[in-house]
Amino acid sequence: MDLHPRFVPFGFVSFMLLNLSMLSLLSSCERNGFSN
Repeated sequence: MDLHPRFVPFGFVSFMLLNLSMLSLLSSCERNGFSN
């Protein structure tokens, strides 16, 4: 399974960004909605 060396960091960065956005969204939801 050979991928382009330029494609791998892009996929990794996009994956990390997606995880970060999900985490921030979850934390903001916990702070705003579920705490009250």
